[in-house]
Amino acid sequence: MIHGFAANKENWVRFAAYLTNTYHVVAIDLPGHGESVKDLNTSYNWEDQVQHLHEILARLNINRFHMAGNSMGGEISCLYAVKYPDQVKSLLLIDPGGIFRYECELNRLLKEGKNPLIVKCEDDFDILMDFAMEKKPYIPGPIVSVMAEKAVENQTINKKIFADIRNDRSFVFEYEIKKISAPTLIMWGAQDRVISVKNADIFKEMIPNSQKVIFDGVGHAPMIEIPEKAAKVYRDFLAFL
Repeated sequence: MIHGFAANKENWVRFAAYLTNTYHVVAIDLPGHGESVKDLNTSYNWEDQVQHLHEILARLNINRFHMAGNSMGGEISCLYAVKYPDQVKSLLLIDPGGIFRYECELNRLLKEGKNPLIVKCEDDFDILMDFAMEKKPYIPGPIVSVMAEKAVENQTINKKIFADIRNDRSFVFEYEIKKISAPTLIMWGAQDRVISVKNADIFKEMIPNSQKVIFDGVGHAPMIEIPEKAAKVYRDFLAFL
């Protein structure tokens, strides 16, 4: 399970709880995120992120697996499946990045010089949660405060990562994903303000052997907002492979 930008492995906890009776679930912190090393001298472009992930999985002796990715993690998962097709048994893409033909609220804010994904003060954290999710889970106040504090501490590395992935034009993503051979399930929240749900149709069109599910009333993180429902759809998908 591969988290998105400025996120961490904990994003998968609620979703994974509905899978662990059947599957061995591994959620990691990508470099620059969570408890992993945050090195401003490291490159976080797409090719390097795929290589970082490959090295992590090799170290864990994980050689063949189902891969799930959200947002930035979805784009990394796609590129990983292209580069290492023999390892990836299936793909789950949850509101993935990589295709932005249709603009959304994030695009408009970035053009105005605002980035709600970068938390600069604790108040920004509440704004980010409201922006990213339509159905926010309950989190006790003291825990929210700790999460907000950590997000503020990470703003420098997050700016570096965001710049690296946004400025990387070394490949044509839509061309690359046509090479994906793994069966693919595309999940998307209809109220996603980070990446327009309209892009789901393009993923479906470009990736062979893919299917899509759209969740009404859900934002950018179905695995957090509706973990049980999303996990059931995923389990049903895996059952037919």
